[in-house]
Amino acid sequence: METDEGSRRVLPFQLQFDKPLASQVKMAEWNPEKDLLAMVTEDSKVVLHRFNWQRLWTISPGKCITSLCWRPDGKVVVLGLEDGTVSLHESFIIRIYSSLISLG
Repeated sequence: METDEGSRRVLPFQLQFDKPLASQVKMAEWNPEKDLLAMVTEDSKVVLHRFNWQRLWTISPGKCITSLCWRPDGKVVVLGLEDGTVSLHESFIIRIYSSLISLG
């Protein structure tokens, strides 16, 4: 949303920096409690960044990721995979917290 105030343009936000990723972002979710952004790329990788763009980790579950969300306390990111598997990953270390496998 841009507005003109005389000859001056006013923007609601100012771009601080522009950082590319190796692959297009398919979905992203802000952490509800911390300065974290989880992103799923077109090549089905999950990348976790801080607001200053420091990368904490990248994982590749080996299957297409269909959904992404955070646990309300922000400590775990949840992935839904194309085969019905749900995997939970801790936000500050690269390890699977839990995994639920679809039997149907």
